Amino acid sequence: MAKKIPTKSMIETIIEMNLQLHHVVSDITGVTGMRIIRAVVAGERDLDVLASYRDVRCHASVETIKAALNGNDRPEHIFALTQSLDLYDFYQATMLECDRNLKAVLDSLAADQDHDPSDLPRVRTKTKQVGTPAFDVRAALLEFLGST
Repeated sequence: MAKKIPTKSMIETIIEMNLQLHHVVSDITGVTGMRIIRAVVAGERDLDVLASYRDVRCHASVETIKAALNGNDRPEHIFALTQSLDLYDFYQATMLECDRNLKAVLDSLAADQDHDPSDLPRVRTKTKQVGTPAFDVRAALLEFLGST
């Protein structure tokens, strides 16, 4: 699971709150975005504190993040954001469990096979793709299917 995909309602709620977080961070489910969202849900409203959750890899400055977080925090929006965050966490846990189950099935199917992992061709992409399982699918499939 390489990239975490936010629920549509999480993005919609952030927009309704007039928080421009999605404009200042490249991925709201990244380190900076999730730290800020979790802090807002936990009750933090101080813009200085929220902006201080900026990860060092974030390209936006603290001042830019503070300006983007100047929105409204009506109770119904906080409730909706909390619900969206809970759903997001549930989806992430469910996908992780699916990855574990898939790995276990592939491992059990490949138990009788004996293949050398060095037979794998080079990886064509340097970054993981969206939805990629948390384990090495290529090696598991090689063990199960053998080399081509």
